[in-house]
Amino acid sequence: MSYTPTVNIAPTCITTGDGKYSQAGRLVAGTGLALPIVGATFTANRAIAVPIEVPVTVTLAQLFTVNGGVAAGNTDIAIYDSAFVRKISATPTAMSGTATLQFFNVADTVIVAGLYYLAFVTSDATAQVWSFNLADVGLGKAMGCYVQASAGTLPDPFVPSTFLGLYVPLIGFTTRASL
Repeated sequence: MSYTPTVNIAPTCITTGDGKYSQAGRLVAGTGLALPIVGATFTANRAIAVPIEVPVTVTLAQLFTVNGGVAAGNTDIAIYDSAFVRKISATPTAMSGTATLQFFNVADTVIVAGLYYLAFVTSDATAQVWSFNLADVGLGKAMGCYVQASAGTLPDPFVPSTFLGLYVPLIGFTTRASL
């Protein structure tokens, strides 16, 4: 059996149309957001959760971030269900490489159709990750984004607090599809 990875990115809205799903953070569609910026930094140890709707059952293969111009400290990325219970986590990993995708191998995990949250945290306030500039904190709240202080490791469960930022990280996951 072979597989074809499918890349899913939050908070963009992408549909491949070939049975491989890349729909995420659909509330961003129509907001007029510009392309992601390369050098956004985030408050160290403050986790951000971005909503993603998965339209069908998929098997997760990898999680990823898109590193910016400075790779510093550790990054953790995870997927939570709609009740903010962690489904899969990459565990804190040293950022590696600049201006590149950084993939995190995880155990294959099946998730059924529904609402989930992709969460991200970095341990170093100088670390840069490609991000969308929302230009208004209200847009992040309207999208359903949340934050939580976390000490560098994403907690289980995630305890959501009001979104405070202007940036949403470009993060995502790949899936396995049988041919």
